[in-house]
Amino acid sequence: RRLHAACRRCRKVQRHRPLGVGAAGCSLAPVMHSPRVNFAVRSLSSLHGICSPGGHRCLLGHQAPCRVNARMHNHSLNRTRYGGSTNTMSRAFSVEPLAQRPELVPLLAEWFVSEWPAWYGLGGQGNVTEDLKYFAASDVNLPVGFVVLINGTPVGAGALKTESIPSHKHLSPWAGAGFVVPEERGKGVGAVLLRAVVAHARALGYPYVYCGTSTAESLLQRSGWSAIEVIEHAGKSLTIFRIAA
Repeated sequence: RRLHAACRRCRKVQRHRPLGVGAAGCSLAPVMHSPRVNFAVRSLSSLHGICSPGGHRCLLGHQAPCRVNARMHNHSLNRTRYGGSTNTMSRAFSVEPLAQRPELVPLLAEWFVSEWPAWYGLGGQGNVTEDLKYFAASDVNLPVGFVVLINGTPVGAGALKTESIPSHKHLSPWAGAGFVVPEERGKGVGAVLLRAVVAHARALGYPYVYCGTSTAESLLQRSGWSAIEVIEHAGKSLTIFRIAA
């Protein structure tokens, strides 16, 4: 009953239905026509192949200029919603709870030890086995670990935790343990992971999510997080960020 975004823009088709229900021909998969899908401007760049630098095109060939704010577009990167996947430029992103992919725990252990040897390596205070055990214990209750995949290949991981910094136990929950494989850094994987973490916190009813970092300030700022405090932690300066869930 509702025109899908591309056809609303070209306005040359009066009505579109998903494939398989007598449609004149809409190229979107039926799931994209679910009433639960948000057709707001921010979701247009996630439509399967519909949005392109040249504009919006429906299956019937109607073309219309893209009017989405340029900030919302990154045509070299496929954007995704938590719990789903999309496909642009042959890069399908998905985010899955670690509890649903326990076979990936050994790989994440290798990543964490390599990335944080002072903490998880020999003589470090951290215990990667115990941390990942907790991250993989539940896909609902905190802590919850997440894995980011591109075309089914793991490329990043992170977690939503109840606590992070001992001096700030009054704040909760926290995004932490964020990791992206070196060859995929700077390509949007971290932003996808952050959106998944915030979405899970929102589903649990938390009003805010916090993150302490000394290395990912620019990523958090680009993703809409706000710096609220700078502290000294473990001998280095740490900026605490917050975002509304």
